[in-house]
This record gives sequence, structure tokens and C-alpha cells, in this order.
Amino acid sequence: MDIQSEVMKFIDNIPNENLRKDNRKTLREYMVGFMSVVARQKAVMCMILGKCHEQTELIEDKLEKLQSTNKESIQMNFAPATKFLSKSKSRSRGERKG
Repeated sequence: MDIQSEVMKFIDNIPNENLRKDNRKTLREYMVGFMSVVARQKAVMCMILGKCHEQTELIEDKLEKLQSTNKESIQMNFAPATKFLSKSKSRSRGERKG
């Protein structure tokens, strides 16, 4: 709110010969409206950035878990998988032609 008070002081300190009273009041109203819009946009951006940060942490956590699980499964499943590979190169009797 410090910026808002500085803006209002700036408007109030404009010399009277440069700005009529009606125009000063209108300018003040416009600035108040503008500052409220900026404050709302800032709040929305903070919420969005907070959500993005949460999503980034969640994705990184899931990725780390996936990588560690994948490494463990590769190490554990490699040996049993090689046991079941067929070592015979000849055809079975049912596959004979002729």
C-alpha cells in the first residue's frame, strides 16, 4: 500500500494552475481504480506462481520416484529374464516341413 499512498501524494502535489479541481478528482478516481486492478492482478499472479511451484515440486518428486523404481526393476528383472530365454536353435518337431 506504500506505492498507493505515494501515487496519491503525487496527484495531490500537482500544481493547481495545471489541473482543475474536477480533473484532479477524476484523475484520483482513475488512479484508485487502476491500482485496485493492479493489486488484483498481482494477487492472481502470486496464486498462479504458487501453483506452478507446487506442480514443479510434484513433477520432480514423481520423476525421482519413477527413475529410482525403474533402476531397481531393471536390476532385479535382468537376471530372471535371461534364465527363461530359449537357448535351442533347432526347430521343434511340430514345425518340420515336409
